[in-house]
Amino acid sequence: MPRTVAPTVWAFDCAWVPDADAGRRLLALDASEPEVFDAMWRAAGATPEQPRPVLPPVHCRVAAIAVVERRAYPSGEVGLHLCSLPRDPGDAEADLLAAFFGALGRCRPQLVGFNAHGADVRLLAQRGLVLGLAAPGLCRRPERPWEGPDYFHPHDDWSVDLMQAVGGRGAACPSLRDLALLAGIPAKTSGGGSCSGGDPGPSPGQAVADLWLAGEHETIRHYTECDALTIYLLWLRTARFAGLFSASELAEEEGRVETLLEREADRGAHHLRTFLERWRVLDA
Repeated sequence: MPRTVAPTVWAFDCAWVPDADAGRRLLALDASEPEVFDAMWRAAGATPEQPRPVLPPVHCRVAAIAVVERRAYPSGEVGLHLCSLPRDPGDAEADLLAAFFGALGRCRPQLVGFNAHGADVRLLAQRGLVLGLAAPGLCRRPERPWEGPDYFHPHDDWSVDLMQAVGGRGAACPSLRDLALLAGIPAKTSGGGSCSGGDPGPSPGQAVADLWLAGEHETIRHYTECDALTIYLLWLRTARFAGLFSASELAEEEGRVETLLEREADRGAHHLRTFLERWRVLDA
């Protein structure tokens, strides 16, 4: 469980898809992107029951990153922002990661994810290494805990993995979807990044891969924003459970999320309007 709430908190999520260039190199292929994807899944042990198994992070490319940033100012004011990358669908993966790593180094936030230590942080490190990037803000390892964040330490309070905090691994570990929906928080359940909850659909990896192949890169970014919002709302509940927020403070924090969603929806973010409406139904 988290022990503190840092002045800056980032609840984040990454979306990734098979990297066709990696597949061509590793499998010695000269084929189209859909064909390479299928070959990579077959090489990873695809079966009729599981035609698209999870690939190693290093075999995948980052398609989008989203962050809900909570920033507490010395004045006592709290700001809440939703940020996502890539800013342009044509941006290269290296540019996306360089922008994220640079912002991380400047802000030095408390990172919050779901299965972040098992997946997202490993993915960021492996892809950054493959692409020849520098990420000192992510990789800095302080000599003493009070000297700053250690994002690779599984029990450092600067890097909170909600999956580890509430369940670890195995049968006791709930999925992000189940935990969120039972707590009255919207969670993705189907392809298309609808953020609306509802009936189970294809797995997240399958949905994102299909969207990528269809050129729906903007939808993937929206999909990831909704995941980051789900994680942030779960983090608020976790912080409340850990005694870091009172009941009234939790209500105030959730009110900030509602204000954020209303503001962004009024600017044309229809997927966030859907998220907000679904949240109101689930939390009624």
